[in-house]
Amino acid sequence: MHFPKRMTVGAYIITFWVAMIMPLVAGFCSIAFPTWSEFWEKVVLCFILAGVIWTILASVFKWFIPPKGRIIPITIGFNFTGIFSSVFLWRITGETLWMGILLTVIYIACIVTGYKYRKTILQEGLAPKTQWGKRVAVLGGISPVGFAFFGGVLGSNAGGAFVASIVMVTSNFLCLYFTANIYRAENPDWEPK
Repeated sequence: MHFPKRMTVGAYIITFWVAMIMPLVAGFCSIAFPTWSEFWEKVVLCFILAGVIWTILASVFKWFIPPKGRIIPITIGFNFTGIFSSVFLWRITGETLWMGILLTVIYIACIVTGYKYRKTILQEGLAPKTQWGKRVAVLGGISPVGFAFFGGVLGSNAGGAFVASIVMVTSNFLCLYFTANIYRAENPDWEPK
């Protein structure tokens, strides 16, 4: 997988907003379940507004040209999937303080681990060599399908907390990988071995 040296404005804007689909789906879940939340609606709208402002500024000032300008905003945006899915689980389980603290600790641990071991995680994510990496690659391949499946289950008789926990775990797992992508921003010529 070669990291592109150049990217057009249009390609960057499309890439950015395609990457924002999952955070927006998780954001909708945090707004809508178990009941509509005006507070989380405002938070998600601020997230969307920040994305719009970023794409305008990045387009006008060409901030997307260096690799960091392409990778880091998408990584930050995608990490909101973990935040919004954690809020979704927290709201489904009654918005208790202990659950909020636990989910915050789990999310922060994923981000710190993803950053600290970014090269190893990226290597195993792009070209797995170990048994662990190969298992994770399979999980990574089925996780979008799993995310869509469990989203569909929301409307059925499955327990909301169970579905929300699966979505939260999947989202935080993906945040771990996307945070590791910062290594690509730091080393744009790096290729997996």
